[in-house]
Amino acid sequence: MKTCITIFAIVFSVMLNAQCFQKVSVGSDHVLVIKDDGSLWGWGANGSGELGTGSITSNYYLPIKIGNDNDWVKVFAGAVNSFAVKSNGTLWAWGNGTGGSLGFGTQNNKYVPTQLGTSIDWDYITSGAGTIARKTDGTLWGWGANIYGMLNLGTASIQLTPIQISTETNWAKVIAGSHYTLAIKNDGTLWSCGKNENGQLGDGTTTNRFNFVQIGTDNNWVEIAVSNNNSSFAIKSNGTLWGWGANRIVIPFVSSSDFMFDNTLPNNLLVPTQLGITNNSTKVVAGGYTYTVLKNDGTIWESTNASGLNQIGNHVDWNFIDSGDGYFFAMKTNGTLWGMGINN
Repeated sequence: MKTCITIFAIVFSVMLNAQCFQKVSVGSDHVLVIKDDGSLWGWGANGSGELGTGSITSNYYLPIKIGNDNDWVKVFAGAVNSFAVKSNGTLWAWGNGTGGSLGFGTQNNKYVPTQLGTSIDWDYITSGAGTIARKTDGTLWGWGANIYGMLNLGTASIQLTPIQISTETNWAKVIAGSHYTLAIKNDGTLWSCGKNENGQLGDGTTTNRFNFVQIGTDNNWVEIAVSNNNSSFAIKSNGTLWGWGANRIVIPFVSSSDFMFDNTLPNNLLVPTQLGITNNSTKVVAGGYTYTVLKNDGTIWESTNASGLNQIGNHVDWNFIDSGDGYFFAMKTNGTLWGMGINN
């Protein structure tokens, strides 16, 4: 164990003996992993049953096996819910069902993984206030809270079961934020819908959008990320990093901090704005207090203050990052999993 300090707390960095972890997903306060044998494990908060153990507990401090199945291939941790896909393409959900976010036709919680429908072509799931999923045919589906239009249905309503939210079949990436959605099409164009009070949709306004609008005209977007503070991030194919939306947040233990690290910019950025001069970013993730960038040289960088991104350690063998509220996990090329941040 080694000790490190960030701007928001004294935290610790721990290497998990995770040579056998093949998939990792980080929620607001819980972590889910799939081992090489196809088994599903989790740890962290379980106040809504998001760890799928069959009951509600406060926290699990060590990984606990979820059920006995060993055919899991993909896993997705939401804020207080969880989703996973089996090798047969079926989708399973559990945890908090408020707003219909689990898709079972009610707002009830599920305390163990429960199959959602009979479809066998689920590919990717992302859950914020509402839940968005992409199928293997490139279509988008949504369910859950939609009061600001994040489900692209043209109206404000709660959707209790999965419904196709776009007739197009060329969606490459999608991510659900707090009441808004970002997506990238196969042609590299960037789209958004939902709540827009801080300009997080990037369309130059603060107007809520109940259908997808294109963000600018560029067609070289490859990665997207959102924070729960209405900050949006993206990376272009040339490795440049961009941000928009809320530009200032208040952090516990520190009076205030510049989220996108440039205190010459206004509090709200209404269109994508390049952050720094780096041109080798490959992945960006955002938590409740900061954002983290993986570069193509295998290094990890984090926003900590108005001076910009700062490298974390000196290792050059990272190949995966994911973020929760005030903490993040990273995986090395040797398969080991490492965590850093708030551990409460």
